[in-house]
Amino acid sequence: MGAGTFAYNGQADVKGAPAPADRSDAEKLHHNLIPVGLMWGNDPQDTTNTTTPFPPTKTVINPDLKETIITDSANLPAQHLGWNGRLNGPADLNTTSCLACHIMAQYPALTSLVPPGSVPDGGPNPPDIKDMDEWMFWFQNIPAATSSNASAYSTDFSFQVAISLTNFYAAKDAAEFGHRADEYLVAPVPIGRGVSD
Repeated sequence: MGAGTFAYNGQADVKGAPAPADRSDAEKLHHNLIPVGLMWGNDPQDTTNTTTPFPPTKTVINPDLKETIITDSANLPAQHLGWNGRLNGPADLNTTSCLACHIMAQYPALTSLVPPGSVPDGGPNPPDIKDMDEWMFWFQNIPAATSSNASAYSTDFSFQVAISLTNFYAAKDAAEFGHRADEYLVAPVPIGRGVSD
């Protein structure tokens, strides 16, 4: 499994690109997407507890990571990265990583997507980690088609598959058994990121 993400820089001047005035809309989009990085593992040996606060003023690259590469380019706008410089997406928590979340893709969804204490995030201080062994459960490397929870099926890092299976079985049950009166008495539960098992 690997992950990659891009950032848009409307001011980018990529060498070899057509002059800005000569670019089509598609070329402007293509030439202004700057790779943030690639990740193919969670670097489970690195337990340094640091984060980049919001908003970032500089992309801080951790040279000790062996399974993450962050772009070192003047065209890359300052990025918040994940926990201790691991790759994450532009809307992701700065206390996790792309793979820390995606290794929890499973059906049924029995394990929280993020470790306890990873939210709220974005502040100037790293998370207050109570139990490093528990925290590192989210930063392990697991093989493809292997669930992080033995009681669930792996969806091979894909949340689309996990959500599809959840929706399929909910619709199947509704079609086979119909709705029950008590379903309408349950108060809606807000989605919470970072809720532990």
